[in-house]
Amino acid sequence: MKVRATRAACNLEFGTVPNAVFDALVWNQLVVRRASDHVIEGHCIANGVDIALGSAGQLAPEVPDQVLVGCSEHDDNGGDCQIRGQILCSE
Repeated sequence: MKVRATRAACNLEFGTVPNAVFDALVWNQLVVRRASDHVIEGHCIANGVDIALGSAGQLAPEVPDQVLVGCSEHDDNGGDCQIRGQILCSE
């Protein structure tokens, strides 16, 4: 199997990424739905793209058979983040 497309959204404070937000994502898009209270202390990462707020496109996989995703957040009120994603694969 090869990775053809990825999409992901992050909440870099307390809370989840709602279905409506996730369902509206286009393929190869990374979105920060909510930034950290201290923007520079939160990160949403997918396929080598690292953003703290807003969105980014062109999430082409660096390696065609794997996807690296994650989030991190740490500020005065603790660290909490959620990333929600989807991968489209084909043979």
